[in-house]
Amino acid sequence: MDAIQMFVAVRNTTTALDIRSISSGFGQVFEHTKTILHSAIQNATPSTASFRVIPELLDLYDEEPICLAGVGKAALPMAWSVGQICNVVDGIVTVPEGYANAPSAQAYLSDGINVIEGNHPTPGKKSQQSVIEVIEKVQSFRAGSSVVVVISGGGSSLWGAPHPTIPDELYNRVMDTLAKSALPVDTMNVIRSQLGYLSGGGLCDLLHGRRVATFVLSDVPVDDISVVASGPMTHPTGGQTTRFQSMISELGFDWRNIPKRAQGSCSQSELIKIGDNLLALEGARTKAEELGFTVSIRPGFITGEAREVGKSIAEEITASTPGTCVVYGGESVVKVTGRGKGGRNQELALSAAIELDKIDIAATILAAGTDGIDGPTNAAGAVVNELTCRDAERDAGVHLANNNSYNYFLGSDNHIITGPTQTNVMDIAIAVRR
Repeated sequence: MDAIQMFVAVRNTTTALDIRSISSGFGQVFEHTKTILHSAIQNATPSTASFRVIPELLDLYDEEPICLAGVGKAALPMAWSVGQICNVVDGIVTVPEGYANAPSAQAYLSDGINVIEGNHPTPGKKSQQSVIEVIEKVQSFRAGSSVVVVISGGGSSLWGAPHPTIPDELYNRVMDTLAKSALPVDTMNVIRSQLGYLSGGGLCDLLHGRRVATFVLSDVPVDDISVVASGPMTHPTGGQTTRFQSMISELGFDWRNIPKRAQGSCSQSELIKIGDNLLALEGARTKAEELGFTVSIRPGFITGEAREVGKSIAEEITASTPGTCVVYGGESVVKVTGRGKGGRNQELALSAAIELDKIDIAATILAAGTDGIDGPTNAAGAVVNELTCRDAERDAGVHLANNNSYNYFLGSDNHIITGPTQTNVMDIAIAVRR
């Protein structure tokens, strides 16, 4: 069996997700929303998405030995996909802690590719160590060899180490400020790209003089995929630098006091997008239609404050007719003002539940991250209906105000827990009018 035949044979296999939410009290529609989510994630797994473009590498590289570098929540299956087609002889990928040992990762571990871990969602010591190891590995790639780079979301933190010109204390303060801000991911990445060692074209500089192909699974809500993982293969443009100066000033830092890094001289490779949030939405629509719902897709709808998005989704779905399913894509934000524990999808779901309780019309809403991670929690998100907040022992409004959605849902049937999914194409919300 040649590489293409093998890849065709496995491209439709499913990732071993472990969705362990309990369905009591939600009935069949709750089970349907879980099934729709599962199909959305499966359609966005890199082993499926990559097949649409990566076989072009056969013409580019033929059978020559190549090296590989990768980062992100989807780096393992992306690297595996390349290895099914090309002769990968050496490589390194950085993934979040626990990803390499997850059940969903076992089919994607490859000989010859070193898997290391970084911190996520906030950079830490493992992130800094991963940058050191990546630099050493890339510099050891055999002379003259071609390189494939695979990039997915999460890379900004996983490769979160300051450029030598940036003081550690300044870098850490900026990262902490970003983590508590309500900035969208593409804006945060414009800031990160100016400060990190491998970001803003840092990896590109290390690969100067080599033939490079770069593949990106996008987790940003804009068409500019150069900002994914803070652009390790792309130097900031003049416009991005101006935007950086403006945004860093709004965060309370004087950009004039931030050392300017030297621009590298590498020839930037073309970035090839292998997928984005629309893959998940299309997978969700297909399954929802199979289940008999009347389905519509709202790409790019999820933006802005999570609690406002949740309220809007509740209002929209309750105004529809029974049997309607609306699938939303995008990524909300949370401005952290409380001291609780949660994530943007759980906060969106809790806000939606409060609104459904007020409207008192039968509807179910699920919100989850396609990566299986929602903030600093073990949940991907949550599913709610109009009965969720009718608990005299818990005040949903108080929990929402304290950014404490995780603890509100803890111990209930509402949490969606998938474990690492090995993909990352932003978030999805599924709303059903019962």
